[in-house]
Amino acid sequence: DKASALRVGNGADPGVDMTMVINVTPVISNPMDIMEAVASASAGLQKPVLVVAMATDEFYAEARRLPHLPPVYRFPESAARTILHPPRGRFLVS
Repeated sequence: DKASALRVGNGADPGVDMTMVINVTPVISNPMDIMEAVASASAGLQKPVLVVAMATDEFYAEARRLPHLPPVYRFPESAARTILHPPRGRFLVS
């Protein structure tokens, strides 16, 4: 399953520095359900898990209010830069 793949890839491979989950939400999916699944699967991992969610402004507002979610970004480039320049807070949405 996808949650197991996230945990194995992030934790077991010494060549993996972080995991980036990219979600382009179709109309039939709720992006918050996907964020909750990623949060659950990544709980307790030692390496960072960042999420790129191409979603609505309402989604980002809701995600900011939920502290248990992993960091969420609008674009992959913003998330990738986090490796070089970690944010001071939980979210760096750009």
